[in-house]
Amino acid sequence: MRMNLRATHYGYAYQDLITGIALVDLMLGTADQVIVDTKGEPGDRFDDLTVKYRTGRRIRVQIKHTSLDRELSKILSPQTEESGASPRADR
Repeated sequence: MRMNLRATHYGYAYQDLITGIALVDLMLGTADQVIVDTKGEPGDRFDDLTVKYRTGRRIRVQIKHTSLDRELSKILSPQTEESGASPRADR
């Protein structure tokens, strides 16, 4: 069985573009730190990109790609395995 990884490759391309924008913020001095492909803690759902700004603001991003035009589903809670968990980054 052959898997189609096209969406994965597009996801990496988008991740590279968004990371490039964050690195421009770093070069301009508006961001203090850019962290790529690193989990903040075990089980972290937002590990693609973290940007920490001089203002104290922090943005965490998980980048996905799909060719389907559909509403995004809710994230499953790893603690309860029940649907409806919020995709909050401040857990």
